[in-house]
Amino acid sequence: SWIVPEYVTIQTLRGEEEGAAAKLSQYKSISDSISALLNKYHTLAPIQASFDSILPTGQEEVPTIVNQVQGLAAVNKLNLISLSVQELPIDYAHQAAAINPLGTVRITLHLSGAYSDFKGFLSDLGTNARIFDLNSLNISAGSGTGTNPIFDYAVAVDAYFETTSTPSR
Repeated sequence: SWIVPEYVTIQTLRGEEEGAAAKLSQYKSISDSISALLNKYHTLAPIQASFDSILPTGQEEVPTIVNQVQGLAAVNKLNLISLSVQELPIDYAHQAAAINPLGTVRITLHLSGAYSDFKGFLSDLGTNARIFDLNSLNISAGSGTGTNPIFDYAVAVDAYFETTSTPSR
């Protein structure tokens, strides 16, 4: 009879159609998951930009660090007498493997100004987006007398950056 072979063919095709529909549904679900992850990734870009300002990548950030410290001194009405920059050696041995090693730049400043202005400078340094550590501080009597004497300040601050690679071993 001609009906039985056609019926078997129809059943096979229906099974293939149901399998294809299930795969299509699975692919749609995967596609939706990927789209959701991409949207989530794109919303992380501002957060990544914030992290990049806190801990930027590369030694080319040294001029930016110097500019920030000079700007903080100027905003707080401190006179910049001298400034020196020293890039400290990178300690590769104590770095976590998940991130590139951190580099340190030490900026030594000699400033003069009123104590209240210097307190503002330290406050701004501490609340800056970039991480600064006060390494050393020396305050000595400067010029000026009366209600607003001028002091001299020797300050060393450390700033950090993420290196772009690890050393070859």
